[in-house]
Amino acid sequence: MDLPELIYGDAKALLKACTLLDKIFDAKSSEIKELQQLGRAVKLGFEKLDPILDKFTQPICAECPTGCCVNSHAFPDFEDLIFFKSIGLPWLDYDMTRPEHELCQFLGCTGCELLRIQRSYRCTWYFCDSLLIDFEKSNRETFHIFNAESSALAVARNKLILHFKYSLEGCWPL
Repeated sequence: MDLPELIYGDAKALLKACTLLDKIFDAKSSEIKELQQLGRAVKLGFEKLDPILDKFTQPICAECPTGCCVNSHAFPDFEDLIFFKSIGLPWLDYDMTRPEHELCQFLGCTGCELLRIQRSYRCTWYFCDSLLIDFEKSNRETFHIFNAESSALAVARNKLILHFKYSLEGCWPL
């Protein structure tokens, strides 16, 4: 089963997806409890990676002259919404009147104002050349920890999405 595609600027599709997920998660079934447990595993993965990612991103992003953080990157896909709902995050208010390639509405003077778990997956995993160079210069132990934890996070997220897709198949319209 394919999940709905959300496109930046389509406020109606975002509202429809959020409303649909609210109804699904309000059901309180055993499937929903399992989704919430899987969501907590993804959240734990983010918590483990936060200190590592912050160490590299904060100094570089705070001084970034190019502004690679743009509105369309912050916009969630349906998989992001599943994760957000699975851990009980409130829906964010995306200002889709802003041009998609303009600096992100959540970008502050010291970087992103959102917690990492509130960001779209694509935001969290975008690394500019400067960040990649810093990663390469990091000590081997940090790099191995990062690789292991990011792989574990990806596996946990995939389990969450697959469980949603296949345990609830037929329970919701596309």
